[in-house]
Amino acid sequence: MNSFMKVGTPVRDHLLRIMAHFNEAEIHRSSIDQQTQVGMILETLPDSFISFKTNYVLNKMDLNLTALMTELQTFEGMIKSKGGEANITVTSSSSSKKKRRRLVTRERLC
Repeated sequence: MNSFMKVGTPVRDHLLRIMAHFNEAEIHRSSIDQQTQVGMILETLPDSFISFKTNYVLNKMDLNLTALMTELQTFEGMIKSKGGEANITVTSSSSSKKKRRRLVTRERLC
């Protein structure tokens, strides 16, 4: 399947389009299990969803398509509320014994 989500497209619209592809495959008597469908959806998401995909895999989440859509919409809302930006803490060493921490704000997510 070659249907990647374009940047700026709402995740809900993208998932509905992918689900339509799954339904079309089912009409043609093809069976794709839920876990494979979720994996295919995660692979079509842009790089701005990399932290969501990582969290999904590392926490061994098992969501149905409806729950996945809800979680992705929540994540998308968090990204948009921050303007596509995040706060990251960076540690830097100095010549003294103490390590100073500085907060790098509004690091662009890629």
